[in-house]
Amino acid sequence: INIVSLIVLVATTFIIYSNSFHNTFHYDDYHSLTKNIHIRKLSNIPKFFADPQTFSSKPGVKMVRPLLLTTFALNYAWTQYNPWSWIFVNLIIHLANVILLYFLLVHFTGKEKFALVASLIFALHPVNTESVNYINCRSTLFETTFMIFSVYAFLRGLVNKKWLWLALGYISFGLGQLVKEEAIVIIAIVFIIGVNVVYT
Repeated sequence: INIVSLIVLVATTFIIYSNSFHNTFHYDDYHSLTKNIHIRKLSNIPKFFADPQTFSSKPGVKMVRPLLLTTFALNYAWTQYNPWSWIFVNLIIHLANVILLYFLLVHFTGKEKFALVASLIFALHPVNTESVNYINCRSTLFETTFMIFSVYAFLRGLVNKKWLWLALGYISFGLGQLVKEEAIVIIAIVFIIGVNVVYT
């Protein structure tokens, strides 16, 4: 791990996204955030795990994403509906994903320069701008966090035969399901990469 590379990743990502803080809420942000009274009280956090209607102000729009809603409630408790803070949190999550990917690639390829370039491409690729700027897409960012960490933990467990890392991988997989259903693809990713690791 190169500290200079980490500084480059952090600085470059922040600079590129520095023009995002003037953006505001739009699309699904209205029914799931600005009009959603459930996220305005931290005392509602336990309800996020039991009542799928807490996801939205629209009757019938139900999703079980308690960890995602918990971040929304914490964000509201911090600055209420000041958009810059919501985008800032999204950016921090994206940056965490960039750093996690860097650690994953360095650890399993041993090629620091490759890891830096690949992580920079991931950090700056236009496809990720929606997830940072479209506040409700925090689900995608947060899901990615658990996906990358799950892959990292499972692979460390397989390579080093450490049950603790495997346990962390399972925990991360479970937490991913509490953010967004698509995290189920972790199973396929880990299987494909794991088979390649075991038989090479």
